[in-house]
Amino acid sequence: MPPRKDASMASAKETFAALTVGKKVEVYKTVGETDIYLFAGITGDFARNHVDEEFMRRTRYGGRIAHGALLVGYMSRASTEICSGLDGTIVSYGFESTEICSGLDGTIVSYGFE
Repeated sequence: MPPRKDASMASAKETFAALTVGKKVEVYKTVGETDIYLFAGITGDFARNHVDEEFMRRTRYGGRIAHGALLVGYMSRASTEICSGLDGTIVSYGFESTEICSGLDGTIVSYGFE
């Protein structure tokens, strides 16, 4: 069955055209111990580099590090911010670049979406 063409489909081109090439947003999130443990519980990834602070203090990283997939999840927030104010149902198909401006040991993490 072919997709239905309704008012929301007709405005898809207009919505896409409203996105500004090169638009950037900044979103801040403090990644805390609770975030790490909740994400480990959801994914089942309890690797020492994520959940064992004592062990990771003795490594070159100096402390535990967040799951990479957790950071990709946070990127969704930036995608939502970029699309705020646009009409229609917005779906992100991919993230073209990520910039991490500080450590993942509970300090503030900045990430970008372009």
